[in-house]
Amino acid sequence: MAGAVLCTLNMCLNSSMISTLLIHSEAKIIFVDQQFLQLAQEAIYILSSKNKKTKPPLLVVIISEKSNKSIPYTYEYESLLESGHTDFAIRWPITEFDRISIDYTSGTTSRPKGVAFSHRGAYLNSIATFLVHEMSTLPIYLWTLPTFHCNGWCMIWGLAAMGGTNVCLRTQKCISKRNI
Repeated sequence: MAGAVLCTLNMCLNSSMISTLLIHSEAKIIFVDQQFLQLAQEAIYILSSKNKKTKPPLLVVIISEKSNKSIPYTYEYESLLESGHTDFAIRWPITEFDRISIDYTSGTTSRPKGVAFSHRGAYLNSIATFLVHEMSTLPIYLWTLPTFHCNGWCMIWGLAAMGGTNVCLRTQKCISKRNI
């Protein structure tokens, strides 16, 4: 309802690649779990040093463990929600072909490539998801893999359309070349 385009990023990528994707997607805001905060801050620092004209995205941290330590230049997710207003003007898509999300390939053979989804495509894929899987109302789905891998499946939106619940396992470590 804010007119934003969803762009799920693989936090197993290194900060340089994430900064490249932030620039390419023209991100205005980035939500990051506190366990990946340092990576996001490094990516924003690289983005800012690559192009002084590019305004870095606003960083919103999803805090899982309370601490007395404040994080400079960031917002805390729950506090940001509490500061919102219910009387805002909804920014509707102009056409059904407006973007709703940008997903990036893994970049295994070259640099990651962005794939744009339209509202229409996501809607049709969401309907197909719950029809093909013969979902009943109020389904519960357990995610055992990071959702950036499968945002294009539209399963999350299909579950929402059926009044369902998404249960996500929290990743403790991101094992990648970055950590080796």
